[in-house]
Amino acid sequence: MITTESLINGLQRETDIIKHIASKVSVDKLDWRPTPTQRSLGELLHYLTACAITPAYAMVDGNWDRGKAAEEELTAQYSFETFEACMDRQMDRLHELLSPITPDEAMEKTTTLPWGEEVPLGVALIEAVWKCFCTYRVTLFITTKESGVPLTSHNLWMGRDAEPAQA
Repeated sequence: MITTESLINGLQRETDIIKHIASKVSVDKLDWRPTPTQRSLGELLHYLTACAITPAYAMVDGNWDRGKAAEEELTAQYSFETFEACMDRQMDRLHELLSPITPDEAMEKTTTLPWGEEVPLGVALIEAVWKCFCTYRVTLFITTKESGVPLTSHNLWMGRDAEPAQA
């Protein structure tokens, strides 16, 4: 069973990996985008600073107002230089929001997913928050790699560089 603590730990791990991948991006790559209609690396980093807390508030509160306000506040503080601090602020908010949720509340309280399905709160937090974060971690990895930054699966899954091959 996934507990609130394990969810928070998983979101922290995503945050740490995202920050690691972002540390490989140089300022000259921020305008790079895979195609004209996709987010640039800079836009993607900007989006990541609130992409988990926005749906988390909506799933817990049952509406998007608090999430949208948090998104506007957190993304307004973003710059390439403040990315890590912005990610940490988002994680602090997630911890504050999710820590008080009891296992009973996670299973008994229902909320509505963005696509209209009513589910237990715990399921909604995985579907709309954790999966979103994981998806955008992979998007950041792929976009960064496509921009010419040499990354490996170690960067994506472990949040660290691969060890040099032994001769």
